[in-house]
Amino acid sequence: MKTLVCGTVVALGALLCAQSEEFGAWKSLFNGKDVSGWVNVRDAGAGKAPERWLVEDGALTNKSDGVDDICSVEEFENYELELEYKVPPNGNSGIYLRGAIEVQILDSKGRTANLGAGDVGGIYGGAPPRANPQRAGEWNTFLIKHV
Repeated sequence: MKTLVCGTVVALGALLCAQSEEFGAWKSLFNGKDVSGWVNVRDAGAGKAPERWLVEDGALTNKSDGVDDICSVEEFENYELELEYKVPPNGNSGIYLRGAIEVQILDSKGRTANLGAGDVGGIYGGAPPRANPQRAGEWNTFLIKHV
C-alpha cells in the first residue's frame, strides 16, 4: 500500500475523502475539527503531528510561509480522491499522490488557453490540465482517480 500525500495547499475544505481500493464507500480523511489522521511528511515514520497546520472555520489550513507537507496516516493503493481547496493569489502548491506524482495547485490567473503541465490541475512535469476553471481565493474541487 502507498501513502496518500497532500502538499502545502493553503486550505483544504471539509470535503476531503477517498474511496477504497475497490472504489467502494467514500471515507472521510478530515474530520473538520483537528489534524488527527495527518502527519508531517518529514516525520511520518515517527507519527509526528503537523505543526504548522491547523483547523480554521472547518478547513485544514497551512500557516507556513515555506514547505510543510503533510500526508494521511492511512495508506491507500488504488483510490479516488475528492477534495476542496483554496489557494491565494500567486499561490503555488500541489497534491502529491503516493509521494511521487503532483497534481498542480497554482494561481494560473484564470488562463484558459495554452495550458501547460505547471498550470492548476496539470500533472506537474507531465500533462497539462484539460481545462482551467479555477479562481484563486475561491473554493475549488478536484476529483482525482489514481490507479
